[in-house]
Amino acid sequence: MVHKKGSIVVRDLLVLTGLLSILFFSFLGNRPLAAPDEGRYVEIPREMVETGHHVTPHLNGLVYFEKPPLFYWIETLPIRWFGIQEAPLRFPLAFLALFGCLLTYFFVQRLYDRATGLWATGVLGCAFLYNVLGRLITLDMGFSVFLGGALLAFLTATEESSPKKRRGWMAFSSFCCAAAVLTKGLAGLALPGLIVLLWTLLTRRWYL
Repeated sequence: MVHKKGSIVVRDLLVLTGLLSILFFSFLGNRPLAAPDEGRYVEIPREMVETGHHVTPHLNGLVYFEKPPLFYWIETLPIRWFGIQEAPLRFPLAFLALFGCLLTYFFVQRLYDRATGLWATGVLGCAFLYNVLGRLITLDMGFSVFLGGALLAFLTATEESSPKKRRGWMAFSSFCCAAAVLTKGLAGLALPGLIVLLWTLLTRRWYL
């Protein structure tokens, strides 16, 4: 029975990957880079590639410490492989949007059931703002996906009876929080931390 359920989950993930890829990866190069955000978040990784300085972000040759570097590192990949082209530069956002939907299905079907997981994924994938962020070169898509992954993994850990699996889900939640911090700063820790603190106070569960 467990093997059959696992096969259904894998099949659903493959089908969702195919369908959502069509949605997220279509027409990415149909418009030029928008000012100022897309231009800024392309210029910083372009300068990383050109100068070889990947630790300290620079914008127009000046040190730019406004945001952490994770998204810039990701954006250096399409620049290295394809140069400055609109569609490839937006590939990372489309991948993140797809990954967020697949995470939603995986965790929701595990917490509830298959139908709820499919509905949740469909609603998220068809949401207007989610699609906009999946086509706009900013930090917001990655930040939202990492926050969602952190909270979904935490919720899964609270429902897990096996201590080993519980530690695994908490490790994944911590990884997502770290990725969120490296994307947009301390908000990546403060927002999920406040939610977990409120959950703890309301449920009076002081440990997992």
